[in-house]
Amino acid sequence: MTTPASESRPSGPVSTGPVEPTFPSARSAPSVEATAQTVDSTDSAAEGAMNFPLPPLGLGNPLVIIIALSVVAGGASAWTGHVFFAVWFFVGGLLAVANAKLVILKVGSATADENPRKAPVAVNAMVRLGLITVVALVVAYFFRPDGLGVMFGLAVGQVVLVLHSVIPVLKGLRKQS
Repeated sequence: MTTPASESRPSGPVSTGPVEPTFPSARSAPSVEATAQTVDSTDSAAEGAMNFPLPPLGLGNPLVIIIALSVVAGGASAWTGHVFFAVWFFVGGLLAVANAKLVILKVGSATADENPRKAPVAVNAMVRLGLITVVALVVAYFFRPDGLGVMFGLAVGQVVLVLHSVIPVLKGLRKQS
């Protein structure tokens, strides 16, 4: 004798495999001033899902760090006789911060739509990065050897921005475990 399908199911939530982590949506994200906060567990689709801390979106601290690194680069470049290297280093750092700000604005406007699409964000990224690359290459070529500071400033600026985003998230994940 067989039982109906509804009687053979166990009561309560059934796990069909590993629980997928949930990421905060742009609509539930706090304001730009918010720092590494965790998303409320009511936002998760499944009980016991991992909550990832939100990265800081403010760019004040990275800008201060880039200014400080530019001053250090200024001292080192003055010692070697290439003072304008530090100026171009600072310009490269500013380009990196400007790129990060434009990313935040574009992703925020794209996710605010009812049906967000990837294509406009991808096109915007290609154009933005293409322009920044052209500006950096033109400066590096026409103001060589000091103009190479723009490339170094871009590279160091990106490292500062990545660390600014990753370190608070890692600290938040460490507190959860």
